[in-house]
Amino acid sequence: MNHPIDEPGHPRPVGPPAVGPYQRLGCLLVAVALHRAATARAGQRYPDYSQAQRGHDLAAPPEDLAAALTDAVVWSEESAVARQQLARLVQHFRRAYGLVIDPVAATVAVDPGFDALDTQQRAETAARDRQSRFARRAAAALIAASGLTSHEQARAVGAVSDPRSGTVRGWLDAALATAGVGRLDRQRVVFVLAYLSDTTAELDLLTEAPVLVDARAELTGMLRREMEETRDPHRGVFFGPGEYVTGPWFEAAVLSMPEPDREFARQLRVAVREGSRMPQLPWPRQAHRAELEQLVWDYIAATRDVHQAAERLAVDPDAFTGRVLNQVHNLLHDVGATRSTIGEQIDRGEGLLGIERLRVREVLDGFAIGPAHMPGLLFVSERHKQAQDLSERSSAVTILAQRAASVIDEALNRAGIVVLEMDPAAEVAGAISDIISSSVQDHIYDLASGRDVYDDDRRGRVSFTRAVDTLDQALADAGVAAQQRRELRATLDQLATAAHQLSAPLLARHHAWHERVAELTSSPGIDSALLQTADPLARALFVQTAPPQQTAPGTQTAIDAVLPPAIKRTTTVTPADGQPTTATAVERGAAPQL
Repeated sequence: MNHPIDEPGHPRPVGPPAVGPYQRLGCLLVAVALHRAATARAGQRYPDYSQAQRGHDLAAPPEDLAAALTDAVVWSEESAVARQQLARLVQHFRRAYGLVIDPVAATVAVDPGFDALDTQQRAETAARDRQSRFARRAAAALIAASGLTSHEQARAVGAVSDPRSGTVRGWLDAALATAGVGRLDRQRVVFVLAYLSDTTAELDLLTEAPVLVDARAELTGMLRREMEETRDPHRGVFFGPGEYVTGPWFEAAVLSMPEPDREFARQLRVAVREGSRMPQLPWPRQAHRAELEQLVWDYIAATRDVHQAAERLAVDPDAFTGRVLNQVHNLLHDVGATRSTIGEQIDRGEGLLGIERLRVREVLDGFAIGPAHMPGLLFVSERHKQAQDLSERSSAVTILAQRAASVIDEALNRAGIVVLEMDPAAEVAGAISDIISSSVQDHIYDLASGRDVYDDDRRGRVSFTRAVDTLDQALADAGVAAQQRRELRATLDQLATAAHQLSAPLLARHHAWHERVAELTSSPGIDSALLQTADPLARALFVQTAPPQQTAPGTQTAIDAVLPPAIKRTTTVTPADGQPTTATAVERGAAPQL
């Protein structure tokens, strides 16, 4: 429909700059939309403008609103429907963002009577209130499924709603105990409140986070991803054929599966080993949390770039040439494409709990009022908690290794020694191998992490002692005084000692998580009242791992009842060909350990 034209003018904000992330984002959306409209014309006729219309819902994501505004401006000369849509969008941007749009002059200005900072604060407060309400409703659903009397339930729900529940550590647990809530149910309630309120940093994920996702069922999504990569003909060039589907990890995953999944895995293993035709994947929609987490990180990075561009537009509008606006358009396209991919997984993917789906939705929804951010804990599976916990506790390891790199770089720079990519045995005057300089840092990192530290070059580096000796000799050849070299060696020895001390608790943590996950993966599980609950909201949030479904237009499921108003499920899931119906679908992922 759209074709570029020569030397188009590009729109600019006029008057005072936009204020706050929310209004600045709106200003950027309008600038991009008007620029795209100015560089395009209708080259294809549609019987009705609505066939080309996008983002007609004013509650649509920001990037869709920009696309809708572009379409409406382009088609407004030919379509009465487009003119009506353009008027709606112009009014929406003025009412919601405080922006006055002139599509003809291709300008956007700030409405002087609009309080942008107040609007920003109210939007942020509303988002926090929605998050808090949802956390309390989810906790109340757990309490309702715990088998308490109505009187005990009322007392427990009252404790959850008390402001002290989220501010005074230990107060909620004691209040729930007084109300008659059992230990495991209390642990669930406290954890779910922290998870949905993004305060899990206050909890010990190893000892204070209950099991909510079956560690065995989680392997299905992980194995699905590995099998997809194994089917890639180019992967064997780098990793070798079947490296991840023939070893011990694969064997453990297969043993945890029910038939016929186990039979399929055997067929895949034979196909990998013999190089025969790969069978089709039996669980194409099984979610892989690590893969989904990476998509969320990509989305967050793209939203940060967009908001940085919006901030730059507010202070330097002249920098936004047509080329820059096209780049921002591409950024918005990336945001929308990544959002759609994530939405497809959480709307149609299997294996995620309801609270996990809604947690990801909240991340997506945050883009409208500021850069999206990653919560302290995105999912509640054991392996995700393990990765998050160990990552947080490994920050000191990274800092220690960076300190080693810093003191080495400082010494080399002061001596005028150049670091080159070359064999450590090569001798070049005034230079040192990058392997020598990095090996010290790498060994300190591995030592602090509790990993094995080799005294040979099996990792493409040299031993710690040899690296320090070679570094010392290079500094001596460069004329560095012996006292300075001794001080550097003493500093590196101190860092190595600190790394050794740091490794003990971290290694113990690694082993504790490994044993926990291994035990849960091999455990047959025990019965739980939560798994048997008939409460629809509790089942939707904590038991069912099939995607939420609607049987008729306008019919709401239990999970819809807690969706924040700005978050709407856009996909109505229907069983695909060959997929089980709702009545026969297996609820993969509901934890028998609950």
